[in-house]
Amino acid sequence: ERGAAVAALATSDDVVAVLGRALTVDESVRVDAELDKASAFIRAETRRPFDPAEATVSRKVRDNGTVLLADADTVSAVVAIDCDGSESAVSGWVQRGSKVYGLSPRTTVEVTHTRESDIPEALVGLAAQLAATALTSTIKHGVKSTAAGPYSETYAEAADGYLLSVDQASVLRAHSRLSVGSVTFL
Repeated sequence: ERGAAVAALATSDDVVAVLGRALTVDESVRVDAELDKASAFIRAETRRPFDPAEATVSRKVRDNGTVLLADADTVSAVVAIDCDGSESAVSGWVQRGSKVYGLSPRTTVEVTHTRESDIPEALVGLAAQLAATALTSTIKHGVKSTAAGPYSETYAEAADGYLLSVDQASVLRAHSRLSVGSVTFL
């Protein structure tokens, strides 16, 4: 739903736990905005909404009589769509995890399902870490430069303002939906 408010993935209490101290007055004023920014970043990077909803999706049934759904907790209805566009309820199907079994191969179905708000604890922690870092950082955004002895390194900060550690990036990857792309064979 466009324009609807989406809850942050973490709370100010989660940020306090990351910091190990109470928020300052300035941090208290900014914490919700930083949590919203971190949550939007995580949703975009994982390509997952993490909010409760009911959805109906159209799928082509695989040759083995299954369809795969992303983020579907409970399937409530399956409707077959005929070539002429007519619809008929499908019975006898079974849901196991993110798959629906017992469908006629190579047909098109519309599956109505609900998605619960199930936010993995690792992403709650990551949202709190990103918000805490943004609240306490004294670094200005833009081009950064570091030096160690005779060596120096200059890099541009990501547009979203987050420079992730290897551990943080692996948390994002572990909870990301695979992107659909193309493969070219030479």
